[in-house]
Amino acid sequence: MTSHYLFGRLHQVVTALTARASWTYSPTLSLQFYAQPFIASGAYREFKEAADTYANDYEDRFDEYGPDELREMDGVVYVDRNGDGAPELAFDHPDFNVRELSTNFVMRWEYRPGSTIFLIWSHGRGSSEVDGRYRPGHDLGQLADEVGEHVVMAKANFWVGL
Repeated sequence: MTSHYLFGRLHQVVTALTARASWTYSPTLSLQFYAQPFIASGAYREFKEAADTYANDYEDRFDEYGPDELREMDGVVYVDRNGDGAPELAFDHPDFNVRELSTNFVMRWEYRPGSTIFLIWSHGRGSSEVDGRYRPGHDLGQLADEVGEHVVMAKANFWVGL
């Protein structure tokens, strides 16, 4: 079995935002909020295979696949170098879209000096697909439709003076 080392030109776009807010209701009661939506897309083009990696000229180090040598079907790219219709090589299409959202709320109550209770709500959701097109409105809409994971936690500290 022969090893094939494939390369491609990647056009990647990443968009992220980090938002934080704090509200202090009294010296003993506060609420903190954190949110981070993230979307990324990547599209691969100009596929090529390593040929003579020690060649003096950069262009001679790779064999670039022409458009007539590539065929895509059901998310798989087939390479037919000799044009006989039987692919010599196949690989999953590497284009991608990734979407994620992380949020947290933390409420802190100091019920007596040095003793606190924390109530935490954490939410996360994410998805991905093989597309590669940068469409922030579509990606944020898809992210809003995803089922998320909710975690609720509580932590209590009690100060004991010695």
